[in-house]
Amino acid sequence: MRSGNSTAFTALLRRFAHDTSGAIAIVWALASIVVVGMVGAAIDYSRTVNVKEEMTMELDGAVLAGARFLASSTNIAASKQHIVDTFTQTAALAIGDAAKFEISPADVTINETEGTITATVRGQVRTAFMKVLGIETMDVSVTSQANYADKYLEIALVIDVTRSMLDSDGSGSTRLASLKKAARALIDTLIPDDTSDRVRISIIPYSQGVRLSSSDASTVTNGYSARCVTERVGSERYTDAPYTAEFIGGGSGYMIDWPPDYMKPEDVPEYYDRRGASFGACPSQEVLPLTQNRQTLLDTIDAISAVGGTAGQTGIAWGWYTLSPNWNNLWPTASEPLPYGNEETLKYMILMTDGDFNDVYKTIDITERHCTWYYPFRCTTTTKTWWYEHYNQNWDSANRAKNLCTAMKASAANQGEGIAIYSVYFNPTSNAAAEATMRDCASSDSKFTYAANGQALTQTFVKYAKEIQQLYLSK
Repeated sequence: MRSGNSTAFTALLRRFAHDTSGAIAIVWALASIVVVGMVGAAIDYSRTVNVKEEMTMELDGAVLAGARFLASSTNIAASKQHIVDTFTQTAALAIGDAAKFEISPADVTINETEGTITATVRGQVRTAFMKVLGIETMDVSVTSQANYADKYLEIALVIDVTRSMLDSDGSGSTRLASLKKAARALIDTLIPDDTSDRVRISIIPYSQGVRLSSSDASTVTNGYSARCVTERVGSERYTDAPYTAEFIGGGSGYMIDWPPDYMKPEDVPEYYDRRGASFGACPSQEVLPLTQNRQTLLDTIDAISAVGGTAGQTGIAWGWYTLSPNWNNLWPTASEPLPYGNEETLKYMILMTDGDFNDVYKTIDITERHCTWYYPFRCTTTTKTWWYEHYNQNWDSANRAKNLCTAMKASAANQGEGIAIYSVYFNPTSNAAAEATMRDCASSDSKFTYAANGQALTQTFVKYAKEIQQLYLSK
């Protein structure tokens, strides 16, 4: 019996010694942890790469936002904070809880000599699988760099405020209301806040003329007008020579063709004085010379109203005068345009109309004979030049506008490249003649736009503002 039992026990021990099924399970259990860790590491690494790409995109956007900020402002500290705030806001939406990151103004470097912005963000991506190996986060770091402009920008906004601007814009609003909305969007883009000090904008509302202060109007017209100013008709008509070289016309602002058949020459002064005072169609809002004051610009836009016909060439001429250093003695010191040869300054015009240019001004010399009642044979004669207006005479208004635009584009501004002109024809109804004028005025076909409704006008103004920013960022 003992011998049999001993043999059975020995066989049992032998089988136990050679049984590896439990060892395989243990080995597999241990190996599976490694395998899962390796697969998880690949997944977590892929997630980290994706998060890093998102961070890079958001940081690129924030740095470009900083470049745009510096395009309108010289405030370095505020621009750094703007980059930090922009990245923090956009990255929080794009990345969510996948990672935590750190960025402060100290992580942003602005090299004013080179004109570059460099920003770095460091963060940690939370792991989903590698935490089983004790690794809860993976470090990431991204850096972005962009150039920024150190130039100063001067823009003349020349806008049609004629009576037709009270008509429909094609989308349920008036053209005037849509113009105001578009102009505000333009200002929001170029002068986003009160720190903006690189960009100055002038506003020139035009109809049959433009309005200046009484003293300025009298000065530039040599005492002829104290309310509405128009254009020049002499040798300086298509130049930006100062008013001292050739005075500006001061038309009555009332649409009339010369001469009325019933009028005697000696009655002309009284007639024009009476019409100019009672029926003038000068814009209610004065020209606003160059300013960086955002609120002043917005208040001017809000105040404009619509009246009269369309002497577009007058608006163009006065837009030029607000950009020309030759006119510095007319404008306040803070509004004086910088010299054409200033390499840090770029000048632009944005021109808008909703129809044909149809009013022109001319002069006529009137000789008056005055006799005293008590000495009937004692008479004197005086000759005076009077301004009068023609309505839509042989498209002369459009031709004058084109000549002015051509001269502006050939001026010494922008380092000899001339003032760059953007134009837009804004009307639900297409008009081939009006479009042709605006297209000819623009510096290129790409700088002309036909806007069929108010929404398109706003999009156009914002597009122009952003393109101007990009152009002078690259200068």
